[in-house]
Amino acid sequence: MTPSTDTLFRLLSDPIRRSMIERLRDEGEVAVHNLADRVPISQPAVSRHLARLRAAGLVNARSAGRETFYSLTEDGLAPLKEWASTYCEGGARLKI
Repeated sequence: MTPSTDTLFRLLSDPIRRSMIERLRDEGEVAVHNLADRVPISQPAVSRHLARLRAAGLVNARSAGRETFYSLTEDGLAPLKEWASTYCEGGARLKI
């Protein structure tokens, strides 16, 4: 299921989730405890944020023993990219 742009905007409006997305973009696959090291919330709260991102198709989870590693999905942000493209060259009159 592809999430709606509204769902993606709601998910990405949270600065904690955006920081996790940016870290996964920059570092690739990261263990949940490493993601929790750099945010001002508990590891269980980080896991809840990641569960929402995973449900929306933005991240993948891979278990290895007691560790869970997260990475970005390849096309998770495609609906936002498609939406933004309508405001870019070749789309609507408004350019961003």
